[in-house]
Amino acid sequence: MKNGFSLFLPIAFLTTAALFFILTHQTSESPKPVAQSMLSDTLPIARDSEVAQERLHHNGRDIASKIEKSKSVDEPLNEWLNSRKQTDFHFQIAEDSGKILTVLGGHFKGVGQNEESAFEFLSEFANKVGVNSSQIDKNSLFKHQTTRKQVYGFEQAFKGQPVFDSYIKVETKQDDGSAYMILNNLKVIPQSTQVPEVIVNIERAKKNALAAVSEKFTTATPTEEPLVIYVLPDQSIDLAWSLWLQGEHVSEFILVSATTGEVLANYSAQSHQNY
Repeated sequence: MKNGFSLFLPIAFLTTAALFFILTHQTSESPKPVAQSMLSDTLPIARDSEVAQERLHHNGRDIASKIEKSKSVDEPLNEWLNSRKQTDFHFQIAEDSGKILTVLGGHFKGVGQNEESAFEFLSEFANKVGVNSSQIDKNSLFKHQTTRKQVYGFEQAFKGQPVFDSYIKVETKQDDGSAYMILNNLKVIPQSTQVPEVIVNIERAKKNALAAVSEKFTTATPTEEPLVIYVLPDQSIDLAWSLWLQGEHVSEFILVSATTGEVLANYSAQSHQNY
């Protein structure tokens, strides 16, 4: 009896500890790299507090963000999501801009039935957050599935030109097609915005790119989408040449303005991967 009781204590302790961990550490899965962007780090769901300060590691930059209860977000978006929800949901919002980055929870009905239903849902979501649904490129579909989930995503295009680092995607349950996570990385570009004309050709852009980086890079080649719209910090737009720089055992991704020839941004190969 003594030996049986001695075994019972550690088993009971481990069971209680495991249950406590599950109840107090509910997390969503870490998003994977998609299209022209990469999101990483787990996003905790703050179910027991009004506002929880968290960090979102986004394209190599830390953006301070917070998870808020749905009542704090614009009413039209809230009403629409509430009409589709099956469970409570929360938003993750960028503190600097107020942009909705993520919707967690909800289990919104009928989203993942097929590509068409996912596209319709995400297009409507885009409208609600200020992005014209005509900018969601239906032909840019990327998807992924496991035994438990189905992921659908679409990139943003403005007047026929792909927008760099801009997409929206949804993760749905494989069994019933309900959506439990929406990732929003769209850029708000008013339809009246004019797309700049190309002034600097791609050969000049290659030379400028190589001149701007270390000597270890020796070649510059266009990416699959060589000319993209780049949204500047002041929210205006520019056209940019999208290039891969390569050297011996090294590679880097770089954007060069097609209007001025200056380098707009550069990323390591690790932080710029396709889905």
